[in-house]
Amino acid sequence: MRELQLLEAIGAALERRDGTRVVRWLGDDAAVVRADAFAVTSVDVMVDGTHFRLGQATPADIGHRALAAALSDLAAMGAAPGEAYLGLVLPPSLPDAHVLELHAGAGRCGRPATVSGAGRRCAPG
Repeated sequence: MRELQLLEAIGAALERRDGTRVVRWLGDDAAVVRADAFAVTSVDVMVDGTHFRLGQATPADIGHRALAAALSDLAAMGAAPGEAYLGLVLPPSLPDAHVLELHAGAGRCGRPATVSGAGRRCAPG
């Protein structure tokens, strides 16, 4: 898949939970989010070979780990999660199906925290 097609597939697998707070999300170079007072944002970039190793962890496990790290950072600041921001460095040879599985794993991780972008059509795993 090309980039735009892949982003459409990721968007179809994720649930945008708060239509009033999140103005722009997937496919944009930045998110636009409304905040009443303060907003706490966490984005840790996870790099293959440094923070995880493809082949030693499933793509779903990698997605879960990436989102869990961001949610942990928010909890450490005493902030409630609202939106999910993932930064991952993946090899270009990674199959599209693995990229979608990675996002599904992050979605499953975010569902209990009611994070916008939590998985909509994620298989149990």
